[in-house]
Amino acid sequence: MRRRLILAALLALGATPAAAQDSGTAAAPDPAACEVRDVNGMITVVVCPPGLNAVGWQAAGRIACADRQPCLAWIWDDAEKAPETAPETSEGLGGEAIVSAVGVWVNDDRQFIPMQQPYVGVGADESLGEDSMDPPGLPPLDMAPAD
Repeated sequence: MRRRLILAALLALGATPAAAQDSGTAAAPDPAACEVRDVNGMITVVVCPPGLNAVGWQAAGRIACADRQPCLAWIWDDAEKAPETAPETSEGLGGEAIVSAVGVWVNDDRQFIPMQQPYVGVGADESLGEDSMDPPGLPPLDMAPAD
């Protein structure tokens, strides 16, 4: 517990720009202000205040997961778009929740994956058909023209 508090304090200091500390201007939101809304197995739902950047979200994910592995900390900056309860797997979040997340912290790999581009996967774009990994416009393999 003591280690987590020290880590949170260090991360908060590191996430605040030096210029904001020196000039007296408003500091960036603190990752420690993020709320763990729910935990279910490996999935953690985290809601952060608007204005954090990827470094802050990464810190929030590390704090939320602590030493749990596997742990995926899904992070939102809009409390209304974040689910109230964490599902057992990421697929249980649903497409709307996934695309509205700012990103996910993967504790096993110690990596933050931002959701800056459209998410391709379960529920993201049903107009692409059953196999959403195939780019649109390509003919199915069994209908490819013969030589």
